[in-house]
Amino acid sequence: PDIEHSVMSFTLCGRRESMQWFMKLKLGTKLIFTFLAVSAMALMIGVLAYMNIYKVADMMASMYADRLVPIRDLGYANSELKENMARIYRACTETDLKVMASLTPKNQASERHIVDLMNAYRQTLLVDGEKQNLSVFDQQWPLYIQAAQKALALGVANRNLEGLAVLQVEVMPYYTVLQTTLETMIKINEDTASHGIAEADVIVGRIGQTMVGLVIGGIALVILIGWLITRMIVRQIGGEPSYAADIARKVTAGDLTVALHTKASDR
Repeated sequence: PDIEHSVMSFTLCGRRESMQWFMKLKLGTKLIFTFLAVSAMALMIGVLAYMNIYKVADMMASMYADRLVPIRDLGYANSELKENMARIYRACTETDLKVMASLTPKNQASERHIVDLMNAYRQTLLVDGEKQNLSVFDQQWPLYIQAAQKALALGVANRNLEGLAVLQVEVMPYYTVLQTTLETMIKINEDTASHGIAEADVIVGRIGQTMVGLVIGGIALVILIGWLITRMIVRQIGGEPSYAADIARKVTAGDLTVALHTKASDR
């Protein structure tokens, strides 16, 4: 018990000595110090709030760039693929020479557009499922182009039956795989985006709870600092400012019989 009492006494003395520098400060300096402490707390809460908002904004930007844009581009690629296939079929059934002459450059343009869309898609953040399906697309795409150009050339040359045969036997299998692959990648992005939105909701909820906790903690700390500073000021001037001013007026007026009411801690 004596040892514990000595340790406690030493600790209390250390705390008192550590506060002596503050007690010796002028009243104005103490008030400035309090203002700076409160400002620092407000700044800390503001910085944390900004960091959390930036984090959410970064998540939303990533969601747009890596999920929503790919869904759009894959949808465009799928649409272009369908139109490409439709023009091949039309070339094998069309009799108007002007229309047939326009089909080849249109298909070439759509093929370039699909390549550009897929190259842009490669630059996004890909999950494993996307990488696997993209590998399948890369394998099937050159085979489809080769068969499609063959069928289109036969159709434009009025060799319609041969063109339709190539369309059914060679082009259609590659087309089916490519279309399925594109739709699968779209579905993967939709599922990943839904999962990301759910995670974002959880993070936003945690951020909200953290900010509420920081605000409550900051208010409590400000109240504590205000109470400590007020207590120190009151002790420094010997009591409440109005009471001390009243005593000072009486003494100045020559009344030296005024009684001072002090607390035991002030003696």
